[in-house]
Amino acid sequence: MTRGPVTVANEAGLHARAAVEFVSLACRFRSRIRLRRDSMEVNGKSILGLLQLGAARGTRLQLIVEGEDEVEAFAALRRMIEGGPDAAG
Repeated sequence: MTRGPVTVANEAGLHARAAVEFVSLACRFRSRIRLRRDSMEVNGKSILGLLQLGAARGTRLQLIVEGEDEVEAFAALRRMIEGGPDAAG
């Protein structure tokens, strides 16, 4: 399991379009992906789950990735959250 804190960098936060882009990237990986904000934990491959987090710019989340490609997935998803969609690589 790979986990760590990430901070939402997108000026509009984790809004609908950003959530779609995150899920699109997350679904490329076989690992289980979760995001946690305080006591709420959601499936990182669910657009509705991500929107439920209500993550505005500057929100700190915990990114949790577990599976065979977890290191690669964690790095790519962290880049996306902290640098915006163009940073995903």
